[in-house]
Amino acid sequence: CQFTEEWTSAPLIERVSVSPSSSILRFGLPDKNQPLNLSTCACILMRATVKGEEVIRPYTPISTNAMKGCFDLLIKDYGETG
Repeated sequence: CQFTEEWTSAPLIERVSVSPSSSILRFGLPDKNQPLNLSTCACILMRATVKGEEVIRPYTPISTNAMKGCFDLLIKDYGETG
């Protein structure tokens, strides 16, 4: 995997709405010539600051290791509840 145990920034490249409450977010990888190389059933911990609070959540990419330089996550927006 291109990510280690240390937090690493990943730029948001694209956001595609798939429903009123779900989007596919495409993030860039540190090495644009290599795939994510995440093992099957593994997840990525994503961290963000939301309304002043640090939030950490696990996500399983929906993209395959054939995609080079980026990876996709399907994100559900729960609005004010989560």
